[in-house]
Amino acid sequence: MRFSELKQIDRASVSHLGRAWTYVVAGGSDTEIEAFETTPLMVDGVLYFTTPRGRAIAVDGDSGKELWVFDPFAGQSGSRRPIPSRGAAYWEGHSAVTCGGERNSADRRIFYATLDGRLFALDPRSGKPCVGFRCRRGYRPAKGSHGRLATGKV
Repeated sequence: MRFSELKQIDRASVSHLGRAWTYVVAGGSDTEIEAFETTPLMVDGVLYFTTPRGRAIAVDGDSGKELWVFDPFAGQSGSRRPIPSRGAAYWEGHSAVTCGGERNSADRRIFYATLDGRLFALDPRSGKPCVGFRCRRGYRPAKGSHGRLATGKV
């Protein structure tokens, strides 16, 4: 299918469309241009995306209200070089240990990799790292393209 089958938007009504909301992603300095190349996910009315500075963000799809921000570098000093982030992934299924720590139950997770080679599983409701995924410090080292673990992250 090339076009949507939606009946509410047509040639006559398209000129009445307007911006519903805007979300401004906090970045680095005002003089720096960052490539924002993420692919957002929409799950159950929530928009999830990642930023060039390594954060994961959840926004209410109807209002644009920020629900949570997860920053794996919070509290660390120094600057971060922005790197394009392609986005996050959503998983829903059964876990031996869920995000909330329950045993053998249904589970939902947002997965994303950080700039320094860590793989996080986040609770889609709170943005906190999943209890059932922690290896050390709430994340697992991500394997590189050649099967090597990120240096100093094991």
